Order: sequence, then C-alpha cells, then structure tokens
Amino acid sequence: MSFFSVKDDQDRLGNLTLNAGYDFNQYIAVEARYTTTISDEDIVEMSGWSLFVKPQYPVTEDFTIYALLGFGGVTVDGINAIRPVNVDDSSFQWGLGVSYSLKNATDYNIEIYADYTSLAKDMDGVYWNGDLQTSVDALTVGVVYRF
Repeated sequence: MSFFSVKDDQDRLGNLTLNAGYDFNQYIAVEARYTTTISDEDIVEMSGWSLFVKPQYPVTEDFTIYALLGFGGVTVDGINAIRPVNVDDSSFQWGLGVSYSLKNATDYNIEIYADYTSLAKDMDGVYWNGDLQTSVDALTVGVVYRF
C-alpha cells in the first residue's frame, strides 16, 4: 500500500493555508494557521484553525527542521458518497516539518517549507446513520516571506 493511497472512507481535499508567526530566536517560534477547502473530490468542506509553539533547529544556515505543538479546531461538513457528514471539534494538534531558506540566493527573505500536521484525531461527529469518529491530517507545502 502506498503512502498516498486513499481508503474507501477517506476524502482528499485541496486546501489553502494562511500562516502568521513570530520567531523569538532561531530555536523557538509561535505560529497561527487558518486552513480552508478550495477543491474537493466529494462535496465535503473543511476549515480549521491552529495555534502552535514551534521548536526549531537550524541544521545548516539554510536548512531547518521543526515541530509544531498546539491547539486548534476543525470543521468538516458536507456530503461524502451521498451521505451527510458534520464534524466540529477542537483538540491538541502536532506536526513535523522542514524548511529551506532562499535568502542567500536572493535579496529577499523567502523560505520554502513542507510539513505534516495531525489536526484532529478521532473527532466525534454525526454521519448519515449515527455517530462517527474521524481524523484530519494535512501535508502542506508552502512559501514564507520573512519581514
């Protein structure tokens, strides 16, 4: 089974994530995120918010690894395979990622990053025939501009 395989009861959504954060120093930062659906395979929409403490370690001058530890909320609403689904919950969230700075290659403070985040684990919700538990994970690739 491939890492990117889709289970029968799994939705794949295309989301847009907006980040804002502050680096206290090279080892610790805080970050807020808002995520919303921009495309989907079914008629399901997801939105979420997150507040993270971001421990980070600069492996080289340009390459950093980091963790995300925090709290946030997720809402999933719509129709999955002709069945209505509604989930809205908040909980502990975590993630792991890497970033690469392009500031040495350009005059701008631009950074590219990739991370995996677990936004919700076994959230309680309502499915067409009763209660449901669902999890929400995200693989995010993005660009950051540092002021």
